[in-house]
Amino acid sequence: MVFRELSLPIRLLFYLVLVAAAISILYPLTWMSYTALKTNQEVMFSPFGLPTSISFANIAEAWRTGNFSRLYANSVYIAVISVIGVITVSTTAAYGLARYHFAGNRALFLYFIIGMAVPTQALMVPSFKLMAILESWAKALHLPIAFLNSPLAVILTYMSWSSLAILFIRAYFMSIPPELEDAARVDGAREFQILRHVMIPLAMPAIATMTIFYFVFFWNDFLWPLIYLQKHTLRTIPLGIMHFEGKYVSLWSLQVAALSLAAWPPIFIYILFHRRIQRGLTEGALKF
Repeated sequence: MVFRELSLPIRLLFYLVLVAAAISILYPLTWMSYTALKTNQEVMFSPFGLPTSISFANIAEAWRTGNFSRLYANSVYIAVISVIGVITVSTTAAYGLARYHFAGNRALFLYFIIGMAVPTQALMVPSFKLMAILESWAKALHLPIAFLNSPLAVILTYMSWSSLAILFIRAYFMSIPPELEDAARVDGAREFQILRHVMIPLAMPAIATMTIFYFVFFWNDFLWPLIYLQKHTLRTIPLGIMHFEGKYVSLWSLQVAALSLAAWPPIFIYILFHRRIQRGLTEGALKF
């Protein structure tokens, strides 16, 4: 049934629900943004009031005391490298599962899908032990590679979370007519050239959607950097926020300013690319 065909009371009810949901989402974000511009006294005595004067001193102080330049650098490094690894592995695996028919294709695909059902909390101890084993092997072979207390452990863990991307990109590959690949083969293109010059450009909406999704997820993740990264120079944004709040527990204005510095980058990314995300989620037929 088309939404316009519903009765007026039902449509008004839908609009009221949507407005309430929008307010519940936008008000905390708005409150956090203007509270970061208030003094600590204003936050204590008028927590929900507007600031009497706009000052960016709290944001500058939170940036300096929280060492946000280092936190941003660490988060960007881990998120970008992890996304590149996940998208590379997922795209090649999805193409193979979508286009090559071999014994065990369906079983291998189901194996990847089952990975989505395993909670990450259940993998904490096995993952840490695996990184410890790799660390001991590297020391035994005298390799200058650190797996524990290193961004490499976080990146390798993130790269293993490719099940969702494989599912999504494979479905998009399956919606592309195989005649395009046959035409490329007739022209003398090899399999890697077909993937690079034909299939990836056509599947770019799905790849871009997964890229943005994983980047925001890795940027906001708290658990795995907490497990692997002990040095304060390696902390990411979520870890930095945790230690910042513990250090400045009574300075609410600085805490809110630090939260604003951490929250706005992924919000800006979504605002810039939300149309691409929506197109990637709706374009193409999902075939399993």
